[in-house]
Amino acid sequence: MSRFNHISNKILGGLIALLGFSGCSTDDGGMMVMYGTPAGEYEISGMVYGDDNKKLDGAMVTTSRRDTVYTSEGKYTIKSPDSTFPINKIEVKAEKSGYKDQTKEVTLKYSGGKGSWYEGKAEAVQDFNLIKVEDEAE
Repeated sequence: MSRFNHISNKILGGLIALLGFSGCSTDDGGMMVMYGTPAGEYEISGMVYGDDNKKLDGAMVTTSRRDTVYTSEGKYTIKSPDSTFPINKIEVKAEKSGYKDQTKEVTLKYSGGKGSWYEGKAEAVQDFNLIKVEDEAE
């Protein structure tokens, strides 16, 4: 009986492994996901202003997931394709030399997917107002 259990366990384990891996493939060449792992992309955009309400060019905006972009005419957009959800909140930091860094917790809003329950897109808009640091040498 022990030998039968050992052989049947190996056969069943092999079948489960084959079924599991075939359920993880993608037809569109996208990221491979396991059962029940939602995936998609997120986009965070906004403006970075100085304390005089002028758009700051060249400010660095980073997320807690290590995405980094630089502003152009004050505007930034962070796109992170094929991220694993669920991400409900993410920290975003804006910084520029001569200004005090600012970090905000951003809540992402989810929208539909590509017809599948596990794919979708999350978006958020977050603006920053950086305060100029007084030069201590004056």
